[in-house]
Amino acid sequence: MLSSCLIQKVNQHVIYEYLFNLIIKKLYIMLDCLTKKQKRGESMNPDIFEAMMLVCFGCAWPFSIYKTWKIKSSKGKSILFLSVILAGYIFGILFELFGEFNDVIYLYILNASMVAADTLLTYRYRNT
Repeated sequence: MLSSCLIQKVNQHVIYEYLFNLIIKKLYIMLDCLTKKQKRGESMNPDIFEAMMLVCFGCAWPFSIYKTWKIKSSKGKSILFLSVILAGYIFGILFELFGEFNDVIYLYILNASMVAADTLLTYRYRNT
């Protein structure tokens, strides 16, 4: 019988593989669409690349939050590093608000909230 740790590792690997395949499939569809637009002489919207970047970054945070919450330890995590990433997302939100507003702001907000949650958990479990 497999141990629960091994089962968890296998499940985590399956989830990562699924997310990776989903991202690759969406990237292929997006690039195909952009290539067709370019051949027709239509302009390409670069915001889709920013959105895909945020989706890729955002895929990692739920696993990080879950791991910190599950093991109740922040060993190997840096509050300073998480704070710098959170600041980057906040600056991205401010750019969207005061610069070129588009729907990508919702991805910034989602990622910033996940980093904030991970930072709070890291702070809470910093001495364990």
